[in-house]
Amino acid sequence: MKKMIFTLFAAAVGTLSMFAQDDRIATLKHGTTLTTFTGDSALVQAYNSAADGDVITLSPGVFLAVKTMNKTITVRGAGYKPMASNGYTSTQITGDFRVEIPSDGKSTFQLEGIHFLNWVRIVGEKSLPVALIKSKFGYPVYANGVNMKAVHCVFFDLSAGNNQTGNIGNASRSTTLNCQNCVIGEVGCQGLSNSILNKIQATNCVLKASTLGIPYSTFVNSIIVSPDGNSNFPIPETCVAHNCIGINNSGGTSDIFSKLDDPSNVMVDGGGEAAYTAVFKTLKDVKNPTLIETFELTDAAKTTYLGDDGTQVGIYGGVSPFTLEPTNPQVTKFIVSSTTEGSQLKVKINVE
Repeated sequence: MKKMIFTLFAAAVGTLSMFAQDDRIATLKHGTTLTTFTGDSALVQAYNSAADGDVITLSPGVFLAVKTMNKTITVRGAGYKPMASNGYTSTQITGDFRVEIPSDGKSTFQLEGIHFLNWVRIVGEKSLPVALIKSKFGYPVYANGVNMKAVHCVFFDLSAGNNQTGNIGNASRSTTLNCQNCVIGEVGCQGLSNSILNKIQATNCVLKASTLGIPYSTFVNSIIVSPDGNSNFPIPETCVAHNCIGINNSGGTSDIFSKLDDPSNVMVDGGGEAAYTAVFKTLKDVKNPTLIETFELTDAAKTTYLGDDGTQVGIYGGVSPFTLEPTNPQVTKFIVSSTTEGSQLKVKINVE
């Protein structure tokens, strides 16, 4: 991984003392200029100074949320769980997090490597691009009026066209949530009678679907778990599912693909505990994944349940198998030198 070392200078000794005592760091990259902020409000400070197209990189630690982000920027963290290979701990954001994508946005709004501890609402006037990468969302994510792509994410609850995004009237705007190699604890489309405007597109995912709330959605090479107490409801005929496997969460033999004319979809025998055991090594509850859950298939399931590309269904198949290793540069060291240069103390930041 490429290693970068930035050296900054500051004359305020009091400020540097505060820096040295707090290892929560946000760097703001604007063109060739790098600015550093520290403390629990470092993200807020960096955002207030940012412009469209800028990149904010967060160290491990817990940061306060920006109440409303309406700039098309990139925010990157160190991932959402500890990494044994490199020693990183997670980057967390606490507080409700709202994104308002401007209609005249010039670039993609992107979040990567962050564990969100509260609600996330993403609102747009048009179907503008939003990218979520290798992040975990511990509370519901409501999206309305955006074209979102999520890769290697874990969602507690994901909803397209949800009016709880607020401040945009009651109309459900065109919303497409494209998820690749993601885990989705509960997925649904809301808005105006679950209209055709709102779509979920899931490829190589593991998800728990409320079959009454996913019309006009598409599922490919995915593992679909029926909701508790609703195992008799099949996926609507307005959906498309291909090379998927289904699990009846509460047991039983009902075929959740019965309204779809595609023989590539199969139900796992037994349902409930028996089906989980036949498919997953450890998974028992899609809605509440733990930090040690890997969503790995059993050795038998890896060769039995294959997608249309010949790889296993679920998050470890396809062209982008699930991984938590960060792809973006990480803030790994923040050192205040005891020496001066030109009456200014030196601050060294390692990003690697």
